Amino acid sequence: MNTLRAKDETASVTRLQRVAAGLFVLRYSASAGGLRAPAVAVDAEPLSGVTILSESNAARTMLYAPGDAVVVHALRDAHIRISVLPRTAASSTDAQLVLERVSCSVPTEAAFEEKTPAVAPSSVPTTGELAVLAHVSRRGDVTARAGQWICGPDAPLAIEGLELVWPDKPEGVDILTAAVINMRGRRVQPPAKIGQFVGTRQKAAPIVGLTLNLTGALAHRYVLQVEALFLGGSLVSRTGVFVELAGDTGFEPLVGLKLSVTEQGARQDAAPAAFQFPTAQTMDSGFAAPAAASPVLAPATNSKREEPPASTGRVRVFRMPRRSNPSPIAID
Repeated sequence: MNTLRAKDETASVTRLQRVAAGLFVLRYSASAGGLRAPAVAVDAEPLSGVTILSESNAARTMLYAPGDAVVVHALRDAHIRISVLPRTAASSTDAQLVLERVSCSVPTEAAFEEKTPAVAPSSVPTTGELAVLAHVSRRGDVTARAGQWICGPDAPLAIEGLELVWPDKPEGVDILTAAVINMRGRRVQPPAKIGQFVGTRQKAAPIVGLTLNLTGALAHRYVLQVEALFLGGSLVSRTGVFVELAGDTGFEPLVGLKLSVTEQGARQDAAPAAFQFPTAQTMDSGFAAPAAASPVLAPATNSKREEPPASTGRVRVFRMPRRSNPSPIAID
């Protein structure tokens, strides 16, 4: 893993990124700088065979904020230069970009033939058809069944909000979901029940923390199985009635989530304690560790707003291959 750091806070952070022959979309997907996110300049060397296309006719191609994108056309293997330009001396130099190949599959006769469903009815869990609807940065709303990845290791993108859908939910059980979002600082959102949306849409405010809690008279009969991936971190796996997820610093965006609920058999032990809702005074404080005796969500005692960590001067580019199994490349 290569490391690039600016000499001072106002200096640009530059990286040469290799591109293969073909057509690509280079997208400015996220930044820890929020409203003070740096601009990104994209250049190609003369006679390199690379053309950068954008709406602007300016001499230099600029991406001014997360959500901006340009098209890169390479006639042969070459390099493009990506420079992160902080707005002020105190501004962040953190930027995340995604390089995605544009391609079309060649249709065959077999593609139009009727196919047998990939999942037999007998494989559906006895707990019902649980699904996760998530709002993904630059992709919009996507849905995955229980045990399937939303984004994840093969296609990491920031998840900004989600909703659990469980049409065959058994009586006596529910799931409360609470999220911490990064909107100019950490903000805790009130827990939502199944069928309610938590998080945001199209606000460039990714989820940086997530808790899931089984509630109800029969909640102790079931168990959550959750895998999550936060940007720059390793895969996190949690199992239990209460699950809490966050990155190393608490500011890393959630870029992958896989969730399922399994039945562990009727038991006579007591049901878990009720979920504790955060108060208005603790909306920006983040989650405290749950008490050992009862898995609850406890607000932190310090109500002072947390600010994002100091600029680390990182440029992260994720390469998205031609087919459906992309391999992320992270450059710090």
